[in-house]
Amino acid sequence: MKYEMYTLNREDITEFEDVLPEYVVDNCGKEGCFMIGAVDTDDNLVGMAQFYVGMLENGEFISDLVYIYVAEEYRGNGAASRMISKVHSILKQSGLEKSLALTEKKSEVKALFTENGYLFMKLEKDSVKELENVHDRIVPAKTEQGVCWLDR
Repeated sequence: MKYEMYTLNREDITEFEDVLPEYVVDNCGKEGCFMIGAVDTDDNLVGMAQFYVGMLENGEFISDLVYIYVAEEYRGNGAASRMISKVHSILKQSGLEKSLALTEKKSEVKALFTENGYLFMKLEKDSVKELENVHDRIVPAKTEQGVCWLDR
C-alpha cells in the first residue's frame, strides 16, 4: 500500500489518544521530540512514529525511535516500516549515525525493529540517562536497546 509521510503535531494525533500511552502524548512539544505520520491515498492518518534527538553528556548526539503505532485495521501493509525508513532518512540527513529503539525483551515489536535493521543488546547507561525523560519507565532488567546504524 502507498503512504505519504507528514510531520505531525499534538493536534494531529487526537484520534489516536485513546490508544497511545500517556508518556507519548506528554512528549508532544518537548524539546527534541518529533512525530511523523503515515497517510493513505484517502488522506486517512493510519499511524504515527515519535522520535527523539538529544545529546549525551559527552557531546555525542543520540536519537531514539520512542514509539510507533499503526491503527489496527491498517496493520500488515508496511506503514510501520515506511515510517521507520522515513525517520532513518531524517536522522541521516541531520548527520546522525545511528538510531536507538528501547523495547521490552519479550515485546512483539522487537521483530519489527529487527526486520528494519536494528540489532539488540544490553542497555548503555548513558543512553538510559538521556532517554528516561521521553520513555515511561525504563527497567534495565526487562529492557533491551536496539541499534540501527544509518550508513547501511
